[in-house]
Amino acid sequence: MQNKNIKKYFENKASNNLQINLHNSRRWGNILIGTKAKTFQLGFNLESPYFWVIDSTAKIDESKLERPKVRYNNKESSSFHSLNKTFTFSVDSINSIESNLYLDNIEIGGIKIKNITIASAIKGIPIEYIPTTGKDVYCPIDGEFGLAPLLNDKNKIPTTLNLLTKYLSKPIVTIYTINDLGADIDNQNIGTLTVGEENTENCIPPYKYIELAESNQWSVEINKIELSGNKQLKNTKSKMFRIVEDGFYMYMPKEDLDNLAGILNAEIPQEIGGFYKLNITECKKPKPTITFILGGPKIGSKHSTNPKEIITTTITLAPYQYIAPTEYGNECLLLFVTNEEMNYDNKYINMGEVFLRNRCVSLNWVNGRMGFADGKKPTKIVKKEEELN
Repeated sequence: MQNKNIKKYFENKASNNLQINLHNSRRWGNILIGTKAKTFQLGFNLESPYFWVIDSTAKIDESKLERPKVRYNNKESSSFHSLNKTFTFSVDSINSIESNLYLDNIEIGGIKIKNITIASAIKGIPIEYIPTTGKDVYCPIDGEFGLAPLLNDKNKIPTTLNLLTKYLSKPIVTIYTINDLGADIDNQNIGTLTVGEENTENCIPPYKYIELAESNQWSVEINKIELSGNKQLKNTKSKMFRIVEDGFYMYMPKEDLDNLAGILNAEIPQEIGGFYKLNITECKKPKPTITFILGGPKIGSKHSTNPKEIITTTITLAPYQYIAPTEYGNECLLLFVTNEEMNYDNKYINMGEVFLRNRCVSLNWVNGRMGFADGKKPTKIVKKEEELN
C-alpha cells in the first residue's frame, strides 16, 4: 500500500529522471544534500548498497586533485540530525569505510526526501576517488549512492534502496544508456537514472522481468545460451548474467569465450585480455544472433527446482551488437572479452557499457526482479577500434 504521507515528501514528481555522467566507466550523478543544499557528485555503485559521502573531518590528501572533494559538514545544514552512531561497512573486496551516521534531507531526480540516513565517511575512502599518485586527478566523484539490492540487516543501517521505498510510487530504479558514446574517459549525459518507475520515454515497454539470482547483485540466472542456426553454447562455466558499472565490454570466462569464438570462426588470442578477431572474409559472412535465456531454478535450497515452475525471458544480441569493424575495416573484433582481463568472477557473464547501450535495465528491489527493455533509437555500430579501448 502506498504510504499515506507520500505527498508531503514529493515535489516535481514528473521530473524523476537524473542525468548520468561517466568517468572511467563509473556512472555518477548530482544529488543535493542538506538545507541550503550542496551538490554532491555521487557514483552509482551496482555492487554496494550504501549511501555515503566524505565527512568534513576526514583526513585525506587532496593535494594532487584538480577538483577538491565536496564534503558533508553537518554544521552547514539546519536539517541534519545526528544518530550518535558509527558504522563500518565494505564497498568492495578491498575497502572498508568508517563513518558517522546522520539524518538529513536530499533531492534526487526531482524528488525531495526528508530524514534519510547518510554515512559520512571519516576513514577508508577508496583510493580511486582520492588518488595520491597523480593518477586520475580529475576524478569527479564525492561518494556513492549504492544501488545494490541488499536486504535490510537489523544490525546495520538500511541500504540506499530500502531507504527510498516508502517515498516512491514504485520500488524501482531504471538505468538507461544512450547508444552514441564516444571514447573519452569522461562523458557527460550518457543516459538517465529513473527513480520510482520504468523509463518509457527512452525504451519500449513492456519490460521483460526475471527474478534476481542474488540479493546483493544486479544478476539473474542463465538457463542456456543459444545461437541462431540451432547451435548452443554448451557446458558454460557461468551460471549467472550480471550487470556491471565498471566495465566497457561484455565479459565471459575464457573457456566459454574460446568456445564461442570457435563457433564464429574468430581467432583466439594467445594472451589473456587480447581481442578475439575475425578476418575480413569472416566479417562479411552472416553471423548468428546470440540469445541468452535467463531464469530458471533459483540458486539456493529455499527455491523450487521443479522444471514446470521455471519462468524465463530472453535477451538477444544481433551480430552488430557483439561484432565491430576496426578502424581500417580490414578485420572485425568481438565485443566480448575474458573475465580474467577484469578479474571478474567466472560464475558470471558480466555485461558492461557495450551491452547497456540503447537499453534500459530496471531493478525492483522489493519484488526481487530485474527487467530489460530495448531503446527506441537504433543501436549505433561501433566503427573505430579506438572507441573500443
